Formats: sequence, C-alpha cells, structure tokens
Amino acid sequence: MRALSRLQEKDSLYGKQPIKNCQEGQQMAVIPDAWLDFHVQQKARMSIVLELDRGTEEEKQWKRKLRALLKYAEGQYQAFFGSESLSIAFATTAGSQRLSPMKAWTEQVLKQQQAEADADLFVLTTLPDGDLDPKTLFLGQVWEQPFEAQPVALLSA
Repeated sequence: MRALSRLQEKDSLYGKQPIKNCQEGQQMAVIPDAWLDFHVQQKARMSIVLELDRGTEEEKQWKRKLRALLKYAEGQYQAFFGSESLSIAFATTAGSQRLSPMKAWTEQVLKQQQAEADADLFVLTTLPDGDLDPKTLFLGQVWEQPFEAQPVALLSA
C-alpha cells in the first residue's frame, strides 16, 4: 500500500509542476505515456520515457510537446525519477508514413532550440501491425534518430 501512495504522489506532482515552455511562454505538463527503467547487473542503468503516437497530433502540437520534453530533460526529469540516464522514445501506430514527419519535426525543433547536441536523447520507430516482438523492439536496429541515417537499437550493450 505504501508504494501505491508513493505512485499517487508522483502522479499528482506531474500536474502540479508544469514545465514552462520557453518559446511560447506557456506551461505544459509533461506526463510520459510510460517510463521504463532497466538496470543491468548493477553496473548500467538505462531509463526511457516512452511516448505512444497514434498519428493524431498535428505539427504544431508535436513541436510544442518536443519543446516541453527538452525543457523537462534539463533537470526536472532527473529530480523526479532519480536517474541521469534518459532516452525519449516515440513509437507510432500510424504506419511508416508517419515516421518521416515525426523525425523532420523533431529535427526542426532541435535546430530552433539550438539543441542539436541533444538529438541523441530522441529515438523514433513505427510499431508493426499485429504481434510485437520484444527482442526486435528493444534490441533490433529499428529506431531512428534525428539527423542520423542509420537506425539504432533502443537498448545497447
């Protein structure tokens, strides 16, 4: 029961501490769809904020979310989750034709924010129809990064 109370406190923290979106001067709460935290033999930690894209967000909404995520990665993420490790993974169910604009919008925001050095925080992929193979999803080179031509694996050794 104690763990549940702690989770509820964390959930309420999201809504109470919105991230100020520096370009638009607006506030936007950052609430990841999922947070994955991998510990490998007590030597390595890989933490992933997962965002599921269903193809419903237009360019303006996408870019606003990206700006908020960049701000979130500057410190509030680390304070909240207690992890210095961060990847922000976008997985779309809207098909391969959606991946290209997602990547282009991400690259545009990174350039506009002069944050090209943070491009390695972001990875994007298309989820297949039907069954999902976890080995391929996590270890296969099926994730694209901004400004890079070669796909990468979500988790690396």
